Amino acid sequence: MKTSVRWKETADLVEGVRPPINSLCYSPSGDYIVATCGVRVLVYAATAGTMLHSLTGHQDTVYCVDYSHDGKIFASGGADRTVIVWANTGKGMLKFQHKEPIQAIAFSPAQTILCSVSNADWAFWSQEQPRVAKHSLPSKGLCASWTQDGQHVAVGTMDGSVFIFTKSEQERARIKRSAPVWSLGFNPIRENGVDVLVIGSWDRRLSFYNINGNPTGKEKVLDYDPTRVSFFQAGEYLMISGSNHKVTLYTKDGTRLVEVASAENWIWSAQQHPKLKQICCGTNDGTISAIDIQLTTVHCIYNDQYVYRENMTDIVVHQLTLDRKMTIPCNDYVLRISNYRDRLAVQFQERVVIFEVFFDDERNMRYQDIAQIRQRIDCNSICVTSNMILFCRDKRITLFDFQGNKRREWSMTSTIRYAKVFGGDEDAEAVLVGLKNGQALKIFIDNPFPIVLTKVNSGVKCLDVNCMRNKLAVVDDNHLLQVFDISLNNNKGELIFQENNVSAAVWNIDFDDMISYTGANSTVHIKTGMLPAFQQTMRGTVIGFKANRLFHLLGSAITVLEAPHSHALYRYIEMKDFDAAYKVACRGVAEVDWKMLGLHAMTEINLDIARRAFTQIREVKLVELLHALELRRRQVINDEEKDKLLLADIMAFQGKYKDAAKQFIKCNNESRAIEMFCDLKMWDDAKKVCSDEKLLKDLIRQQARWAEDSENFTEAATLYEACGDYAKAISMMGQAGQVDKLIALCRTLPKSEVALISECARYFKKGDAIPYAIEAYEKVGDSRALIQIYVDMGDWKSAFGIIERCPQFSRDVYVPWAGWLGENDRFEEALEAFRAARWPKEAIRMMETLASNSVICRKFQDAAFYYTHLATEYGTFEDGETQTDAVMASRIKLSNECIRRANIYYSYHFVYTSTIQPFSPKEDVLFRMAKYCLSIVSESVIPMNVGKAEILFTVARVANKLDMNRTARAVFEKLQSVILPLSLMEQVDVETLLVRSKNSADREELLDQCYRCKQMVAQLTNPGDCCPNCYHPFVRCYVTFRYSP
Repeated sequence: MKTSVRWKETADLVEGVRPPINSLCYSPSGDYIVATCGVRVLVYAATAGTMLHSLTGHQDTVYCVDYSHDGKIFASGGADRTVIVWANTGKGMLKFQHKEPIQAIAFSPAQTILCSVSNADWAFWSQEQPRVAKHSLPSKGLCASWTQDGQHVAVGTMDGSVFIFTKSEQERARIKRSAPVWSLGFNPIRENGVDVLVIGSWDRRLSFYNINGNPTGKEKVLDYDPTRVSFFQAGEYLMISGSNHKVTLYTKDGTRLVEVASAENWIWSAQQHPKLKQICCGTNDGTISAIDIQLTTVHCIYNDQYVYRENMTDIVVHQLTLDRKMTIPCNDYVLRISNYRDRLAVQFQERVVIFEVFFDDERNMRYQDIAQIRQRIDCNSICVTSNMILFCRDKRITLFDFQGNKRREWSMTSTIRYAKVFGGDEDAEAVLVGLKNGQALKIFIDNPFPIVLTKVNSGVKCLDVNCMRNKLAVVDDNHLLQVFDISLNNNKGELIFQENNVSAAVWNIDFDDMISYTGANSTVHIKTGMLPAFQQTMRGTVIGFKANRLFHLLGSAITVLEAPHSHALYRYIEMKDFDAAYKVACRGVAEVDWKMLGLHAMTEINLDIARRAFTQIREVKLVELLHALELRRRQVINDEEKDKLLLADIMAFQGKYKDAAKQFIKCNNESRAIEMFCDLKMWDDAKKVCSDEKLLKDLIRQQARWAEDSENFTEAATLYEACGDYAKAISMMGQAGQVDKLIALCRTLPKSEVALISECARYFKKGDAIPYAIEAYEKVGDSRALIQIYVDMGDWKSAFGIIERCPQFSRDVYVPWAGWLGENDRFEEALEAFRAARWPKEAIRMMETLASNSVICRKFQDAAFYYTHLATEYGTFEDGETQTDAVMASRIKLSNECIRRANIYYSYHFVYTSTIQPFSPKEDVLFRMAKYCLSIVSESVIPMNVGKAEILFTVARVANKLDMNRTARAVFEKLQSVILPLSLMEQVDVETLLVRSKNSADREELLDQCYRCKQMVAQLTNPGDCCPNCYHPFVRCYVTFRYSP
C-alpha cells in the first residue's frame, strides 16, 4: 500500500494557539470537505484543498459537523449549545439549542433527519417536523451513528453506556461498557441481514454488537484511545484514528492491517472520500490533510499458476490454464507472496506462512499450511523454494529454512532489484538476481558464491531465462531489452539481439526459442528465434507465457490471451525448416495451419512431419493418403522415378492436376494421368492426354455413365450415341424428353432393330408424341401396340380397321370397347361386345354389377332384365375352358337362380309400384301378380329389397277390392304376425275389420283351375307356382299372369 499527501492546511493561530480540528466530513458527492476549526466552520474543495467558505455563526468552539444524505444541507454544533443547519452554498438556514454544549450530530443515511447529542440530552430534527423534542441522557453524550436504513440510531455516553433508539424515539437496546464511548458506528455492510455496531471505548477496546445489544464478535485490544471509528471501502474495512497520532486500517471484524496516515498530535477525525480511495483527517494541532491511498498489487506467478492478494487479507490462487480459482482466507494483512511449484509463501507483519497447494482426487485445488516462521523480518521481496525461503533486503539475500533457521546469506555489490527462482534440484534451486548496477547473477542456494551471467549499462528491471537455461533476457531501467547466450560454451554472455522501449519480457516456458515482451504504445511482441517479432495491441504488461497463452496484467486484473504462432510457422515453412515449424505448431496453432504445414511438408517429400501434422488434427484421410504414398514409393524400384511419381501424387492431391498429369507423363505413366482426370470427371483433359483410340471410346462411355449418374440425360444421350450404344442413347433421350432427337434416331434405325424402335415408340407414347409412336409401331408392324394406342386415343374406327386385317386381336379391341360402352350406359351393346370378344366372364361380371345396382336403386324391372341375360351368359364358356359335369351343374344352378330372381323382381316391380304410386294396373292382373310373387318367394330365400309384407298387403288389399273376402281375410290374419310400419299397421287394422263385416266367400270367376287335373286351385297354395294337387307347374302369361292350358 502506498500513501501520498494530496494537500495539507494548517489553522491560523488564535491567541497564540492553533484551534484543533474536532470534526470533519465529506459531502455525498465528494466535492467538498466541511471541518470545524475553533468557532468557525470551514468548507474546502476536496480535490485541491482550496478554502471556499469560512462560516461564522457559533459563539463558542464548534465540536461536530455532518452532511445530509442528499448533499443539500449540512449541520454543525458546538459549545455554545447551538445546532446550525447550513445550505450547501454556505448560507445559514436555521438554528436550535440544547441546554448543554453539543457533542455530536449525525444525519440519517436514508432521509433528512438530524440527531443531535449534548451533555445532557438528545433530539431529532427534520424539515417536515421543525419542532425539536429533547430527551434526557443519564450521562454526557459523546457520539452518535445511524443504521444504513435510517431506522435506528446509537448514542454513546461518558459513563460507557450506549443507547439504541428507533426512529420513533423509542429505546430499543442498551449496552454497557466500562469506559467512555468516544466513537461508534454502524457498518454499512450487514452480517446475515443484521446491522453490526462497532464501538471504540477509552478502555482501549474495540467491540461489536448487533441491533439488539448482543455481542457479535470478539473484542479487540487497542494500544491507544480511539477518537473516531469510520469505514473504508463501503464497510469492507474499519478506519480508526486516535491518541497514537495515526489512522489505522482494520478488517471489519477488528484485525489490524496497516497504518495509512500519521500526524504529530492526536487525530480527532478521519473519513474516506465517498467515491475515491482518499481520506481526510484533522488533528489536535489544527492540521487538516487529504491523503491518497493506492492499494498496490501484491502478486507472483510460476508457470501458469498466478497468485495475488485480494481485499488485503485473502490470497487467491488462479490456475490460468484450467481457469480455476481457490481463495485462502488469512485474516491478516498480506505483505508479500511468492510461489514455486506446489509451495506458496505468504509474509504477514509478524510471521511467514508456507502453504502447499495440491489437487484432490476430483481435480479440485486444495491447500494446507506446512510451516510457519514466527518472526518479523524486514525485506523488499521474498522467494520460496521447495524447502527454503529467501528474503531480499537492499544488498543482501538471506536464506531461511521452514523452521526459521538462518542457513546462508549472500552480499551483493549493489541493491537487489529483481529475484526469481527458476528451477533446479530440491535444496539446490537456482535463483536469478538482478542488481541496480546492471549485473545479472545466478545463485544456487546450496552454493555461497554467486555466478555473474552478464552486465548491462543500467539497473536491472526485469530478468528471465528460457526453459533450456541457455538464454537470458534482461530489461534495464532504460527500457532496453537485451537477450544473451549464457550456454556453458559461452561464458561471456554473447548478445543475441536487443530491443528498445520494452517494459517487461518473459520466455515461453514450453519453447526455448520464443520470447514475449511488452513494448511502447501498449503493444505485445512475440519473437521466435531470429525471425521478426509479431506485434499485437494489448494494454497492460506481460507476466507469463505458456504454449500459446499470454498472461497479461492490467492493474489488478489478469487476462489470458490466445497468442497466434502462425506468423512464425509461415516463416519457417517459407524457409523449408519443417522441424522448427513443427515445434512452433506444437505450441498451439489453428487446424488450418496444421493442415498447411502438413501439405507443404508433403510437397517437399517430408512425409514424417506431414504425418505428424495430420495426426494432430485427426485428418484420417490425409494420414491414409500418406500411408498409400509410402506403399507406392516402396513398389517403385528406381529412386529417381519413385520421387517423381510421389511428387505427382502429391500435386494431384493439392489440386495441381495439370502439373501432376505432366509429371505422370514424364514418368511414362499415362494411365495414371487418365485415371486421375476420370476420377475428377475432367473428361476433356483426359481426352487430351489419351493417345489410344480404343481407350478414348472407353473414356467417352465412362463420361456418359457419369452424366447419367448426374441425371444429365441430354449430355449422356449425345455421348452414348457417339460411342454407338443406341440402347442407352434411346433411354437417355427418352428420360430427357428429347422427342426430336429420338425420332431422328428412330428413323435412322433399320426395321430389323425391333427392340430399339419399340423402345423409341414407348418413349413417344410416354411423351404424348402419339403420331411418332404410331409411325414407329407401323415401321416394325406391331399391330397389337397400334391397337392399344388407338384404344387409348378412343379411335375405335381405326382399331376395328386393324382387327379386320388381324382378327386374332379382336379381344384387344372388343374388351375395351365394351368397357367404353358400359361407361356410357350402353349396356346391351357392351354385352354384345363382350360376346363378340368371347369373354363371358367379363360379361357375367358386368351383368352381375348392373343387376345388383338395379336392385339397390329399386329398379326391379331392370334387375329382372339383367338377371334374364345373366342366366343366358352362365351357359356360355370361353374358348379352351374345361366343361366338367360339376362345372355344368354349377352353371345350371346359377342360371336357374337368375331365372327365379328375374321372375320375382319382374312381378314384384308391379307390387312395389302399386304401394308407392296412386294409380295401379288392373286389379285382377295385380291380384294374380301378387299371388305369383308370393308363391315364388315362399319357396326359397327372399332376394334383396323384396318385402314380403308389401306382397301380403297388396294381395289382401286387392282381394278385398275384388270381393275375394275369404282370401282377403286369410291374408289379413297373416299380416297380424308381421311387423309393419305404423301407418300401414293402422290401415291393415281397418281393412281387417271391414273384411270381417263381409261374407266369407270368394268370387268364382276369379278362382283358378288346373288344366291337367281339372281341380280348383286354392288361392294361397303351397310354396312354388304349381298345382297343389298334381304338382304340375303352371305356365303363365307374363302380361295377365293367367294360367295357360
